[in-house]
Amino acid sequence: MKKTLVALAAISAVTGAMADATIYGIMDQAVISTAKTSALGVKTTAKSFGEDLNGFSELGVKGSEDLGNGLTATYGINIALSVTQTNANLTSNAPFIYHGSGVGLKGGFGAVSIGTTYNLNFITNVVADASGFAGASAGQLNGSAGGLLGNLLSYTAPQFVPGLSLAAELQRGGTTTTQGNLTGYMAQYDTGGLMVRYSTSTKTEAVNAVTTTTSLAGTTTTTTYTASNMMRSSGIGGTAGAASTGTALSARTANDKTKSNAIAVTYDFGMVKAFFGSSTIKSGNTVAQIKQSTTGVSVPFGAITVSYAASTEKGTSDGTGLALATDITTASMATGKTVESSGNRLFVTYALSKRTTLYGMSGKASVDTIAGVASLLKTSTTSVGIKHGF
Repeated sequence: MKKTLVALAAISAVTGAMADATIYGIMDQAVISTAKTSALGVKTTAKSFGEDLNGFSELGVKGSEDLGNGLTATYGINIALSVTQTNANLTSNAPFIYHGSGVGLKGGFGAVSIGTTYNLNFITNVVADASGFAGASAGQLNGSAGGLLGNLLSYTAPQFVPGLSLAAELQRGGTTTTQGNLTGYMAQYDTGGLMVRYSTSTKTEAVNAVTTTTSLAGTTTTTTYTASNMMRSSGIGGTAGAASTGTALSARTANDKTKSNAIAVTYDFGMVKAFFGSSTIKSGNTVAQIKQSTTGVSVPFGAITVSYAASTEKGTSDGTGLALATDITTASMATGKTVESSGNRLFVTYALSKRTTLYGMSGKASVDTIAGVASLLKTSTTSVGIKHGF
C-alpha cells in the first residue's frame, strides 16, 4: 500500500506550505535456471535465486507540489535494488539510481524534468515486446538503442490532438563540446484498441581514450576503443557471448553519429492483444548497423495472462569490430560480415491480487552466425517467481 508522509519541517519552513511524498516499491524474486551451450558444444547450467526477471526490485519516493496558476513541481528518487546478496556479490549488487529519478515542472506547456530515466527508444522497444521487460532474459528483444540514461532533460508536450502524445529528450555528455550528447523524439497515437509509437535518436560519440587488450583463441588483439563505444550485438537477451562484451560490430570514435529508430504497434482485439516492433541502429556513414524485430501475442484468461514473443536480430560490421565471444575462433569482423541471432520467450502471470503476482518464464535464444561462421551459441532460461508492488 502506498504511504503518504508529512513533508519535512525544513520544506515547510522554506515554502510556507505542506507537501507530501509517496513511498512505493517492487520486490521481485525468482528461482532461476540458465543453461548455455557454446559454439564448441560445451554446455553449462547455473541455478540461482534473484530478481530482474519481471522488472527490477526497487524502492522510490515521489511527490509533487501545487505552485498555483496551473503550475506543479514534481520530483522522484528511485533506487534499483538487488536483495539476493551474498558476501561474494555485495559489490555487484550495490543499489543504483533508477528510472523516474529527477525533478521537474508541469503545466499548460506540458511537462519537463531533469534526471535519470529510460530513453524514448528503449521504451518503444519495451512496449513492442509482448513478454514484457525482464533484464537480459533469454529470448527477449532488449532494445539496444538506448537504456537507462542519466543527465537527461525530458519534455512531454500537452495533447493538442486527442490520442496523440509527443515527447523529446536531450542528454549532455558532460564535455565542453557536443561529444556524448544525445537528442531524441517520440510520437505516439492511441485510438480504440490501436497504439502506434515511433521514436528516433541521434548520439554524438565521445572520444575513446582507453586502449583495451582482448585475448581471443590464443591470440592477443589490441583495440583502441572502449566497451562503451562499441556498437554491439546481440541485443537478444542471453546471447551476448563473453560477459558484458558481446560482439563489436563497429569501433565508434569521436564525433561519430549513431542514429537509432524504433517503432511499436499493438492492437487489442479484446480476447487477444497483438504486438509488433522493429528497430535499427546505424553507426555514422559506415555499413555498421543492427536491425531487430519482434512479434508476439498476449492472451488473458481471468487472473492468468499468457504472453509469447519471438525476436530476430541482424548486425553488420564495418570492419573495425571483433568477435569477442570466448568460444568463437574467428577474431576479426571484416566489412559486411554479419551476426545473426533469434529467440523466443513464453511468459505466464497469475494475479493473486492487484499488487502480488506469481509468474513463470521460459526463454530460448541462439546466435546463428558470427562473422559469417556458424556458431550455434545457445542460451535458455527458466524461472518461477513472485512479484509484489507497494
